[in-house]
This record gives sequence, structure tokens and C-alpha cells, in this order.
Amino acid sequence: MHYSKHRPKIWNTCLTVFLVATLVVASVGSNTHAQTNRRVSQRSSDGETKTFVTGFEVTIRQRSDLRAPFMLAGRLTINLAPSGEFTGQLTPGQDPEGNLAPGVLFRATDDGLRPVPDGPQSLEAAGSIQNHTFNLMIKLPGEEKYVYGAGTSLANLSELPGGSIDKPIAGSAVGPEPGDSGDWAVICTVFCVVINGQRQCFRIC
Repeated sequence: MHYSKHRPKIWNTCLTVFLVATLVVASVGSNTHAQTNRRVSQRSSDGETKTFVTGFEVTIRQRSDLRAPFMLAGRLTINLAPSGEFTGQLTPGQDPEGNLAPGVLFRATDDGLRPVPDGPQSLEAAGSIQNHTFNLMIKLPGEEKYVYGAGTSLANLSELPGGSIDKPIAGSAVGPEPGDSGDWAVICTVFCVVINGQRQCFRIC
């Protein structure tokens, strides 16, 4: 009699605990699902390729074979994937009238920089950007000829939305031959070269 008298109370208590636990689990599951959706949404919004455009120049000052120093200069377009890797292209700068520079490869001479005859009108670039670190390589004309650069940015490049880069970035460069070295910078500037005996200036930005 004692057992059967208290049995309904025990069952009611168990049922109440079960219902409360079910509601808690459902609530936690709903919040977890919402948080997962937010994370997926965040990944989706961050998963797009960003495009940057900036002025760029690299100067190889020391040559292992004692040949003249050279400079690459132009407008660098960077297509940055969510992984941090990028591909890009270096194209000519422009003079005040909008005319393109005669290429992107220039060689140092006694009277100043001169365009390399029949030099490239563009060069392919590739590399990676992670937070403040910027690494790249630019393919030169010829088989397996590259200039490599490693540098640092004042800004966290991974957080920038794309567009024009207006933060200082610079570093060291090596190549295309072992022992060749120099420096590079992402920069908005004007450089001048000698063309047909006349000094002409071009803007890269």
C-alpha cells in the first residue's frame, strides 16, 4: 500500500524532469543551429575573391654577373582568394595625358632608366597575403626566370575589403639569378625614364 500510494507522485516528478530536459535540449539545439548558420553565413560572405590595385616597383640593385641593375614598375592588380593566395598582373603606368609607359621592365644606364627594347607590356605575378605578411613572385621573360619578394605591411591586409591599397608595404627582393638582390615597395608614385633622348614621367597608383 505504501508503494502504490506514492507511485503517481514519482511518475509525475519524472515526467516533469523529462519535459524540462527536452525543452532545454531543444533550446540548446536551436541556438547551436543558429550559431552554425551565422558561421556559415560569415564564411560565405568572406569567401569571395577580393581585387586590389596599387602602384608597384621592384629594383634589383646588385647583380651577380655585374650586369646593370633593372627595375620593374607599373600598376599591380591582385586577385586575392579566401585562402590568402593571389594571382596578379603588372601593367604599364600612365603619363599625365593617359599614354601608357613603354612596358614594365627598365634597365639602368649612365643617363637614367631606359625601357628594355621589346620589353614586356605586362608580367604575371603570384603570391600570398597573410595578415601583415606579403610574399610574391613575378615571372620575367624567359624560362624559369623570377623575381621573388618578401615584405611587411603596416596594415592587416587580410582585413581590407579590396580596392586601392593606400598602406605602406615594402620588403626585400632576390632574383632572377642567384646572388641578385634588391628591394620593392607597393607605392603610389611617379617614375621617370629616358625615351628617345627625352625624359618622360609616368604615374603608378
